[in-house]
Amino acid sequence: MFAGTADGGWVYALESATKKTKAPVLLLLHGAGGSSVRFIRRFTDLADQTGIIIVAPKSTGVTWDAMNGPIGVDVARIDRVLNQVSRA
Repeated sequence: MFAGTADGGWVYALESATKKTKAPVLLLLHGAGGSSVRFIRRFTDLADQTGIIIVAPKSTGVTWDAMNGPIGVDVARIDRVLNQVSRA
């Protein structure tokens, strides 16, 4: 199951994983110029085999803000996406 997030990231989980009260989460951060949805597809077999939930947020710019200066908007976006997943 793929689901987009309000912040432009992607979440992949088996339906059974979303019904558990606890499930491991793998956070993927794409490379500079990369795509969260292309990156997450490399790990769907792992999620299918293990029941982990994969979260792949999208950076606000071409790369993560920490690469160009102080940490800020991207970390806030990652926090929002992880909070959305934990409430689902």
